[in-house]
Amino acid sequence: MKLTKASDYALILLSHLAKLETGMNTSVKKVASACGIPERFLAIIVHRLSTQGLLISAKGMNGGIRLGRNSKEITLRDVIEAMEGPIGFVECQRQIGACSLEDHCTTKPFWDAVHENIVRSMSATTIEDLVRFMPEGETLNIAGRVRSPGKRETSNV
Repeated sequence: MKLTKASDYALILLSHLAKLETGMNTSVKKVASACGIPERFLAIIVHRLSTQGLLISAKGMNGGIRLGRNSKEITLRDVIEAMEGPIGFVECQRQIGACSLEDHCTTKPFWDAVHENIVRSMSATTIEDLVRFMPEGETLNIAGRVRSPGKRETSNV
């Protein structure tokens, strides 16, 4: 399983929004600028997250975007599944019956155990958890690079 840039940016976006005052809106343009994310790509991500209820997006004078739920209630699993679909390393984990070998596969128990551990970890980690460990004014992407507004990415690993 490889996470896409869209999932990475979705986590950065939600982490950024979690730092705002409760109920406060901001614009896609401001987030794109602050986080170094292409604005058009971010707009697509915002649309997908809002259709899943993770964001609230409103147009107009008092419009903008904000979290759809408390950051304590949005898990990494929620975000990844909103962006990527069901989590799974092999096809049979994403769609039952997708593999003709499923009933007698010798590796399925191993992949099922790995899948269970990762899903459990993603389900237990919230956006608030991500924000809690971030230095003030920075966001972290999945690849482990620290982003400071106005600065280039630097490796943190």
